[in-house]
Amino acid sequence: MEENTRPNLKQTKRQWTPHEDAKLVECLVELATTSWKCDNGTFKSGYGKHLEKMLHEKIPGCDLKREATLSDRQVNENTQVNLEETEMEYEADSQEPPTPGIPVAPGASAAPSSSAAPSASYIERNKRKRGSKSEEVIDIVVESMRDMKGAYQEHTAVLVDMVSCFKHEKEGAERRMKLMELLRDVPGLSGDDRMKAGLSILRDNSLIDMVFQLQPGELLPFLKKLL
Repeated sequence: MEENTRPNLKQTKRQWTPHEDAKLVECLVELATTSWKCDNGTFKSGYGKHLEKMLHEKIPGCDLKREATLSDRQVNENTQVNLEETEMEYEADSQEPPTPGIPVAPGASAAPSSSAAPSASYIERNKRKRGSKSEEVIDIVVESMRDMKGAYQEHTAVLVDMVSCFKHEKEGAERRMKLMELLRDVPGLSGDDRMKAGLSILRDNSLIDMVFQLQPGELLPFLKKLL
């Protein structure tokens, strides 16, 4: 079988970190979009050195070596990397986080969802989602402000009515005090006559206005007619 003829790589296989895994996928996608891609879905000979250089640029200070990680034959013949599948998996991993609760098999690398660069369509969808949520929040705030405005206007109208009522009561009390002072100054009226005249006048607001318009000589005859 072909699998039995492949060299045993378990002793030299490097344990990749999730961050390195993600950067490797990025490099493979970049290679797939350049002149390193072959028509049969593999990479051209000599790509390994270029891949090592790309990895060192994306992961500064890393100790990745071409001999300890990948070789042209390992990728092209043993692992049979399919560039189209790699691109699709890279895009899917960038868009969706790994399902929680699923254990990772020993030796397998974690999904590069948190480190891999998201696709343009994923970013656009996120923008639309964030925009939609922002619009919903704005609508809620505007609606709440409208409700507050309506309640404020209603309470303001009640307060205006109360102020008008208090003002009217204050003016009425002041007019009654002035009326009693005026009646006390009228000569020829007894205490009982003064009280009777005052009660008669207070029953009719028009009489109060008339009393304040009378001349001093006209006031006594007017009051006697009310008794």
